[in-house]
Amino acid sequence: MKTSRFFSIALITALVVSCKDTTSNPQPEPRPKIYFETEYVNFARGGYSHNGWFIDTSGAVISYDIGKSGIQWIPNPTGYYTEAELWAKIHHNDTLRGVVSADTLELLRGLATSSVAGTQSDTVCPGADMGALVYSCYVFQPDSTKFRRIELRVDGDCRHYNTSQSAIELANWMARK
Repeated sequence: MKTSRFFSIALITALVVSCKDTTSNPQPEPRPKIYFETEYVNFARGGYSHNGWFIDTSGAVISYDIGKSGIQWIPNPTGYYTEAELWAKIHHNDTLRGVVSADTLELLRGLATSSVAGTQSDTVCPGADMGALVYSCYVFQPDSTKFRRIELRVDGDCRHYNTSQSAIELANWMARK
């Protein structure tokens, strides 16, 4: 009897010592830092129009109008921007217009992340003096510590689009906004 009690205690002790403390709630992966933008740009008839709206990482919808400020925005030819450069762009006659819900923002982040791998369609230029309505997102690239601009769709004088199904869906959502 003493021997079986000893083995039982030894077995329980061995099991308790070998157990590791694990959690059943793994930490979620950090969300990608992404901005969304719809902008209209036109240089027709000697004027300069440049306005749009921006959704920041918290879901705030901000409208802006650079054209009224008298300052012309020059895009970076590399397509990569610091966060400060993006905020400097939209802080011209900017107004908070609303907030995108957390669920919708999560859906948009997923579409934007999937859009990065898309390629651009052929460009067609059916018009003149219409300007450009550009739908894009800015996805943070940790290796460069900058945001990469991903064009989703461009309508206007010339038209092209990102062929990724996610990019098409995201641009369509933005066009309805």
